[in-house]
Amino acid sequence: MERARKVLLPIIQERHFGTEYRSLKNCREVEKVSSLSTLTPFFDQDDLIRAGGFVKEVGLGTSLIDSTINEQMEQIHSHLRPGQMLPVHPDNILMAYQLMKGEGTIVKDHVIIKVNFPLISSQVLDIYKLTPIPFLGKDEIHSIEIKSPFLKQT
Repeated sequence: MERARKVLLPIIQERHFGTEYRSLKNCREVEKVSSLSTLTPFFDQDDLIRAGGFVKEVGLGTSLIDSTINEQMEQIHSHLRPGQMLPVHPDNILMAYQLMKGEGTIVKDHVIIKVNFPLISSQVLDIYKLTPIPFLGKDEIHSIEIKSPFLKQT
């Protein structure tokens, strides 16, 4: 039943909310004229459109939300080791949240939320693509087999 939900619901949502689905899939906001725009829609980890309307319900202004998110992004950046970086541009908050994986627990009277975020190395590498070229030798065509078509210069 769960597998069917994960397979069928995205198809149904894309069929009924095609424009919104494609916008969210491309990490863009839903257009203001959309019936979903007031719900602050976002994609969850199963590519399902979810409503994030709690922000509007509690009456937080967007400037407060933006400043809080910017502070959180700065805090994440301050904890990165040299040579590490986030796989998204700092202005693309939606993509950043889509990449995050979180889990929460309650211990006594505290809520503890653990957030995992993928990181990438900022080291620049020279990578070359190898293309084997067959050659003729003693009336036979020879070719070199390679395990990987890419070569990294160290």
